Amino acid sequence: MARRKPSRVLRKTIYIVTEGTNTEPNYFKGIIQQIEKSAEYSFDVRLVDTDKTDAVGLVNEATFISIKPEYDEVWAVFDKNGYTQHRQAFDKAEQNNIKIAFSSIAFEIWVLLHFERNKTPFGKAQSVIDYLREKKYLVDYDKRANTYIYPKLKHRTELAIENAVWLRREMKVALAQGKIYELNPYTTVDHLVAKILEMHDKVIWENVDESINLGKISVTVHKTPASNNTLDITISIENHHTVTYALNNYNQRFYLANELICSLPFSFDKTILIEPSTKKDIMLNLPYLENAHLRLDFICDKTKMII
Repeated sequence: MARRKPSRVLRKTIYIVTEGTNTEPNYFKGIIQQIEKSAEYSFDVRLVDTDKTDAVGLVNEATFISIKPEYDEVWAVFDKNGYTQHRQAFDKAEQNNIKIAFSSIAFEIWVLLHFERNKTPFGKAQSVIDYLREKKYLVDYDKRANTYIYPKLKHRTELAIENAVWLRREMKVALAQGKIYELNPYTTVDHLVAKILEMHDKVIWENVDESINLGKISVTVHKTPASNNTLDITISIENHHTVTYALNNYNQRFYLANELICSLPFSFDKTILIEPSTKKDIMLNLPYLENAHLRLDFICDKTKMII
């Protein structure tokens, strides 16, 4: 008897409507090629060809597509560079359940975040491109070139997502006083990229001495000023869940870094268990590095917190 073939798991379909004739569509074409080569991903991503170039036109195109029964999500990708009527575009998208991946001043802000954290307001797309070339991040970057840029950025995607979250945190006060499309710089492209590549559901940046609730656990980090060439860190973790929480080298990363050094001066000798409804303080004693910054990563479920 013939062996029955396993049934194929149907992927959810995401449609992407994007402006631009080269950079934006070619970037997402690169991601789509990666997805199509692997059965690991849960989404079927389709890039929609359109002659629309303005924000309202793109949202109108996305709205038309969303009427079709075969879609699961529809995204419009556009930036602020040279366009107006962004308020109308955002309002129409909200009314029709269209998701937006927006960049200001240009899509190149998202590209830049693959290399560094930067909150400098740029006047136009070309200014960002000139900066990318000047810093030798992408010396041959050309917005008009019909080349795939994603392979050059692929290995930096997680860093770009982290930096985009950091940027929104830095712009938090400005956002409270205005609208997303009034900010510069700003981007939410990471939301779309993280979704289709199935990376962390959520990334958050916080400061020391702030209590952060990650659902199952709360984390507070205290730092004592350096003395005797050491830095004392206290990590307080409270477990709100009904099961034991494990703290180990697999779901946490701690390091000090400066421009010349990126070191992992310590790791856990063994897994630390935190019982339900209990709190535990973990004391860390780190070597002091001049001009270094402390970074601690916590991963709980699919949420990544950076301090």
